Amino acid sequence: MTRRIDNRRLDDEEFAAIRKEVLASWTAKPPVDLKEGLAYQAKLAPHRRLTTLYADADANGYTLLNPYGGLAPFDAYLELLHGLEKDGTVDFLPMSIDSHTRTNEYEAAERAVRESEERGRSMLNGFPIIHYGVEGCRKVVESVNLPVIARLSAIDARLVAETAFAGGCTALTGSPMASFTCYSRDTPFEVVVRNWQYVERLVGIYNEHGLPLMRDQPEFNIGVAHPPSLSIVMAILNALIAAAQGAPHIAPAHQQQGSILQNVASALVERRLVREYLDRFGFGSCRNSSILVTWVGQFPVDPYRALAILCQGATVASLAGVTNLVCKSYDEGVGLARPQANRESMQAVRQTLDMLRFQRYPINDPAVREEMDLIEAEVRAVMEKLLELGDGDTVVGAGRAFELGVLDVPYPPTKLIKGRITTAYDRTGAARFVDFGDLPFPPDVRRCHEAKLRERAAADD
Repeated sequence: MTRRIDNRRLDDEEFAAIRKEVLASWTAKPPVDLKEGLAYQAKLAPHRRLTTLYADADANGYTLLNPYGGLAPFDAYLELLHGLEKDGTVDFLPMSIDSHTRTNEYEAAERAVRESEERGRSMLNGFPIIHYGVEGCRKVVESVNLPVIARLSAIDARLVAETAFAGGCTALTGSPMASFTCYSRDTPFEVVVRNWQYVERLVGIYNEHGLPLMRDQPEFNIGVAHPPSLSIVMAILNALIAAAQGAPHIAPAHQQQGSILQNVASALVERRLVREYLDRFGFGSCRNSSILVTWVGQFPVDPYRALAILCQGATVASLAGVTNLVCKSYDEGVGLARPQANRESMQAVRQTLDMLRFQRYPINDPAVREEMDLIEAEVRAVMEKLLELGDGDTVVGAGRAFELGVLDVPYPPTKLIKGRITTAYDRTGAARFVDFGDLPFPPDVRRCHEAKLRERAAADD
C-alpha cells in the first residue's frame, strides 16, 4: 500500500496504479476499457438507471422489489430474466455472481461453465460474469428492458465491478464491513477496505461523468441473532467510505429478523442516522435510501412455511417505508431457486407489497419509540468511541475498534475479530445481547437487554 489506510479519497495516480494490477489479474479476456465503458453507460436511457428508480420510489413512497438470480449456461440465465420481466412483478433484475467468481477463482468458474453446458443444467450458483466478460454482460443488459444490478459480497470485487459497469449494470451490491466481518477468514481489515475503496472510487468516476451508479451496501450478512445497532454502525461506516470516494447514491441493506416491531424501528433509525453522519462529515450531496433483505438464516424446507417468511419480509418493508426489498424464493431451504419458484415467490411478495402500499407502522407507539431510542443509544455509543479511537477518521477508528472489541459481531467467521459478544432472541423475536463483550454501552442499555431476556426466561418456565 502506498499510504496508511484511512478514509481519504484515492488520488488519480494511486487509482491508476491499483487498476493496472486489477486488470492484470485475469488475462483470458481483453482488459476493460474505462473510456469505452463510460461511453456505453452514457447510451443507457434514464429508466435503465437504478438511481432513477430509487429516486422515484423515495419521492412517491412505495417499495421496489428485486429478486436474487444467476446461473449458467447463458441461455438458461436469460430465460430466467425474461420470465421475471414478463410477469411484471419485479422492478429490476438480478445478476447474482457465482461463488467461484466471488472468490476470484476464475478458472474454476470457467470449468463449471463448460460442465453446465455439457450437462444442460447449472453447475454454478450464480452468473460467471468474468467468464462472459463485458460483451456477455452487455448481451444480458440489452436483452431486457429493466435495469440490472450485479449482486455479490466479496473480499475483492474490483474486477467484477469493472466488468459490470462497463457491461451496462447500473448498480452493484457489496460492502467493506460485510465482506470483512462475514466473508474473510484471515484477510486484514485494511486490505478489504482498500479493495472496496477502489470500487467506490470507480463508482465516483462514473458519477463525475454524469453517470450515477447505485450502491446496495449490505451492512452485515450472517444468519444469527444480531441486535440492529451493530448493523447500523456498519451501515454508517460503509456509507462514509463510499461517499468519500465520490459515490452519489447509497442504500444500506438491512436484514429481516423475527420481530416486526424491531425491524421497523431499526430501519427507521438506520436511515436517519446514516443521513446524519453523511451530513456531519460533509457528504450532504450523497443520497441515501433503504433496503430490506429477507431472512438470511435457515429457511424451512416446506415451501409454504418459507413463503410465509418472504411475505413477512414484505410486510416489514412496506410498514417501514423501505425503498427496496431484496427477496429470496421459497426454494431457499432446498437449494438453488428453480425459475418457477423464483417467479411464484415474487408474485406472492408483490401481492403483499401491493396490499400494504402506503401503510406505515405507527412510530408514535410507545413500544416502537422505546426500541428506536434503545437502538440509537447503542449506535451513538459505538460510533463516538470509534471516532475517538480514530482521531475523527472513521476507517482508522473502525480498524482499532475491531481490534479492541469496541466494535464486534457474534460468532464471526474471521479470526481477526474478537467475537466476544453473544446474542439471543427475546420472547417477541427481537435480537438481544446476552454477553456485551467490550462494547461501550452505558448501564441503562445493558439493563434493558437483560430485562428483555429475563422476560423470555420467565415465559419459558
